[in-house]
Amino acid sequence: MKKLKKYLNDDTRYIILIFLLVAIISTLPFLSISSMASGHNLTFQLSRISALKENLALFPLLKLMPNYLNNYGYAAGIFSPQLFLLIPATLNVIGINLLNSYKIFMIIINFFTLVTMYIATKGITKNHKASLLLSVIYLVIPYRMIDAYIKFALDEILSFVFLPLAILGLYYLIFNNEKKYYYLVLGLSGLILSHIISAYITIIIFIIILIFNYKKLTKNKLYYLAQSIIITFCLTAYFTVPLLEQILTTKYSLNITTNDSNIVETTITLWNLVIAIPFTKFISFKYNSWLFGGIGITFIIILIICFIKNKRSITNKYFIKSIAITSIACLLLVTLIFPWRLYIIPISILLLIGIYTVYQITNKEKIKKQSFYNLSWVTLFLFFIISISIFKVLNTTNIDIKYHPIGVKDKDIIQRGETIVANNNITYDFYRENNQIIINFDNNIYSSTTLELPLLYYKGYSAFIDEKALKVSKSQDGYVLINLNKYEEGTIKVKYDYTILTIISMGISIFTQLVFIGNLFKKNKYYSHLVNLNKVNQ
Repeated sequence: MKKLKKYLNDDTRYIILIFLLVAIISTLPFLSISSMASGHNLTFQLSRISALKENLALFPLLKLMPNYLNNYGYAAGIFSPQLFLLIPATLNVIGINLLNSYKIFMIIINFFTLVTMYIATKGITKNHKASLLLSVIYLVIPYRMIDAYIKFALDEILSFVFLPLAILGLYYLIFNNEKKYYYLVLGLSGLILSHIISAYITIIIFIIILIFNYKKLTKNKLYYLAQSIIITFCLTAYFTVPLLEQILTTKYSLNITTNDSNIVETTITLWNLVIAIPFTKFISFKYNSWLFGGIGITFIIILIICFIKNKRSITNKYFIKSIAITSIACLLLVTLIFPWRLYIIPISILLLIGIYTVYQITNKEKIKKQSFYNLSWVTLFLFFIISISIFKVLNTTNIDIKYHPIGVKDKDIIQRGETIVANNNITYDFYRENNQIIINFDNNIYSSTTLELPLLYYKGYSAFIDEKALKVSKSQDGYVLINLNKYEEGTIKVKYDYTILTIISMGISIFTQLVFIGNLFKKNKYYSHLVNLNKVNQ
């Protein structure tokens, strides 16, 4: 309790109160929404949470949602991380309705987005006010607001929480604080368990930044880098290993829309990269006007200052310039051939560079710091105005089946309904019970009878008759197919369960998590002891 009071001093309580208020205010327009069909992916996200809530009644908690997609089952938990969705699902379990659970979850996400960016900026700039300011700007940047309240890209919104920690961890690794590798582990692990695409892009960009700063990578730093990679892999193995198992054993299609779309149409013009404001005449976007907001002229000016200013004006200039160059390259790619996914990293890094650079210059050249804060608050105000214009929630939904086996068509599931298709004329009936289908059959005089079940195929399905396993495979149309062999009659139980690899990977993740947390507590206790010892000696 004393330690808690020590950390929750007056300044900390003040920051928490500010962040809580900002988190609520930034969510206010969304809080007024009463329709569950608003927004691009809101219906899909609410369905995921609802299905996870139902899964909480099953033990063990499965990554398959058996009641999803007209009871055909959907392995959303395999292809999209669902760890953090347990928060709104739990809120729903205790009696809060589904949409309100989602709204509360958004406030929680906004709050921790502010907290992690504050921690990251404070770790780099060592300045309280600059960190506080950047955290608020980071929360309301147009791209993030579009993600949150137009696209309802829940996984990508979550990635904004962990990206600052990953950047801070990379900074510490390069600049003599490699023993704080746990920031990199927490950041990358959080990204992987939030949004796999953002994590993939971040890792590639981090590799490039490390190459830029290779001269600073001593053997000790490389050791901690390797340790971070191993720990991150083990912590997230319970998600990444089953994912790899699925995509390496079965071919999947992302969704129907993606199959027919043209990626080049999701690029933005170079001019709009700077000046674009969503839903205004200042944006000309081939695909739609809701995807982007420009990075703003302010940060272009700051980047110019960063590169032409006297070398002595900015500390850690190699790190700053390397992440600046990488960010600019990503932005240029967004204007040429790549879609908006590359946008998340550079805008986050450019914000950090902007605050860091201006603060360093004003601090070292003894320019009045008030001018820095005045400029920053004006920038924040402009960001806020742009963000308010984004709250134009669209009454469109995206209900495509994502990550479905090749061959499955959306309309087929609705038209087909609860039907088993047999290739031979036999007698059968079936019913569902929790996480399984029970089939009674007889009059099977054939040796090659197969039953195509009303289940989407994912690796993990098993079928048993009299405790003997039957062959389970994927049909041509992407459904679960079982072979009756020479059984003339009997009762078949078909269910989805963890594969051996899934069980092993879960064990690795749980063990690593316990060891990792234990080491963090041990280090904290060790450092506290050293601090107290120094005080005594003094």
